Amino acid sequence: MSRGAWRPLAVLVGLVLAGAVLGVVWGQLVWTPPPGTVQGGQWFPLDERALSLQTRGTSSYVLVAAAGGLVLGVLAALVGTRHELLTLLAVVLGGALAAYVMWQVGTWLGPADPAVVAADAPDGTSVPGALTVTGSTPFLTLPAAALAGLAAVFFLSPDAGRAESTPRTPSAG
Repeated sequence: MSRGAWRPLAVLVGLVLAGAVLGVVWGQLVWTPPPGTVQGGQWFPLDERALSLQTRGTSSYVLVAAAGGLVLGVLAALVGTRHELLTLLAVVLGGALAAYVMWQVGTWLGPADPAVVAADAPDGTSVPGALTVTGSTPFLTLPAAALAGLAAVFFLSPDAGRAESTPRTPSAG
């Protein structure tokens, strides 16, 4: 491995680890579980506010993933200079893995599925709703934001990739 080629690997690993941190931020700091109650072995949201909180899992995931991905993309570009193509590949793969890790960590730390809890709970038991993401497109947010941050630095930086492409004087002969 050439000198400095370790940097794209560090970007990949850093993105995956950051995905775990973002999962904690998403599940523990940003999202609020919707309150609900058990009736007849089923979970029901308490009121209209609880119903609106059910969609916040997806929207808060997108918010945290977009902000985190943008910062991670900028950091990846700063670390991965001189190896732009390898860094680009690392950000694409690492961003996708980070999105998955963020989702896994966030849902693991969040409350259990209320339908499962309600099946064995007595009527009137207060049970929080589960942290979920609806659909597959929210998972594109983190990698897309990371690519946007990476591209912004690469395109705006006057030195990006210039060390290896400096013009050489023609040889006589």
